[in-house]
Amino acid sequence: MHPVVGILLVLVVLGGLSGGCRWYAARYQPHPEIARKSLHVALGLVTLSFPWLFDAPWPVITLAVLAVGALTAVRHVKAMRETVGEVIHGVRRESTGELVFPIAVAAVFTLARGDAVLFVVPMLLLTISDALAALIGVRYGKTHYASTEGTTKSIEGSAAFFLSAFPATHIALLLATGTGRAESLLIGLQMGLLMTLVEAVAWRGLDNLLVPLAGFALLKDAAHRSMTELATGLVVLGLLALAIAVWRRRTTLDTSGAVASVLVGFVTWTIGGLAWLVAPFAALVSYAALWPPGEQEKAPIHNAQAVLAVNAPGWPGCTPRRGCPAWISSTCRWCATRSSSP
Repeated sequence: MHPVVGILLVLVVLGGLSGGCRWYAARYQPHPEIARKSLHVALGLVTLSFPWLFDAPWPVITLAVLAVGALTAVRHVKAMRETVGEVIHGVRRESTGELVFPIAVAAVFTLARGDAVLFVVPMLLLTISDALAALIGVRYGKTHYASTEGTTKSIEGSAAFFLSAFPATHIALLLATGTGRAESLLIGLQMGLLMTLVEAVAWRGLDNLLVPLAGFALLKDAAHRSMTELATGLVVLGLLALAIAVWRRRTTLDTSGAVASVLVGFVTWTIGGLAWLVAPFAALVSYAALWPPGEQEKAPIHNAQAVLAVNAPGWPGCTPRRGCPAWISSTCRWCATRSSSP
C-alpha cells in the first residue's frame, strides 16, 4: 500500500472512531473517564496496524503532527471543544496526555526500525494496560496512595495494569519471536512490574509518553540479556523495593517518591551495575540523616519530582561511544551491550 493511501485510511478510521465515541458519550452519558478511555483504546488499537501499513517512519510522523495539531485545536477552539473535546476533556484535570500520545507513537515507531514486536508491545501497554488501570481504579479503586502533584491512584488500578502488561509482553515474545519460554516469562514479569511503577508516578498524562518509551527501552535491553541476568534483574528490583520500603519511614518521601527511588535505583543498576548503586543509596541514607522529618514535617513532602530532580542530572553524562572515559566504558554494562551489538 502506498504510504499516502495508508495515511488517508488511518485518518478516515480515526475520524470515524472519534465521531463514534462522541455519539456514545452523548447518547449514554457514561462516566467521563469511560468515554475518554474508550477513545484512548480505539485510537491505540489503530496504531497497532502501523508496522504492516508503513515501511518508513515519515508517514507515522506525519500522522503524529496532524494529530497534535488537531488536538491543540480541540483545546483552544470552542466549537471543537464542545463536540469531540467533550470526550477528551470530560475528565476535569490538567493533562497533556492526548498531546503526547501521538508523539509517543511516532517516537516508538521510529526507534523500533521496522521491528513489529518492539513497537506493538509498548503500544499494547499504552492502549490496554493504561486504560484498564484508569477504569478499574475509577470503578473498583478502594485503596489509594499518593501519586505526584497531589493526585492519588489506587492499588486496584495498578494491579490491573500489571495483570494486563505481564501477559501482553510474555505472549507476544513467546509467539512472535524466538525468545525462550523462561526468558519471555522473566521479561514479562520485569516489564509488568517496572511499567506499573512508571505508570504509578507519572503525572499530567505523561504516562502516555513514559510508559511506551520506557517499555521500548526495557524490551530492547532485555533482548541482550541472558536468563541469569534477567533473573538477577528481578532480584535487584525486589531488593530495591524492600530496602526503600523499610528505609522510607526515616525519610520525608511520599509513596510516589519511594516508587521513583526504586525506579532510579533500577535504572542506575541497569546502566552501571551494582557498583553504581553506591552513590544513590548514599544520597538516600545521608538525606534521611541530614533532613529528618521534624514535628512540622510529619506528613511526607517529597514526591517523585523531587527524587527525579536530584538524580536526573547524573544520567545525561552517560553517552555510550561518545567520549565516555575508558574507566567507565570498561565497566558500564550499557557500553558493553552497545559495543557487542552488530
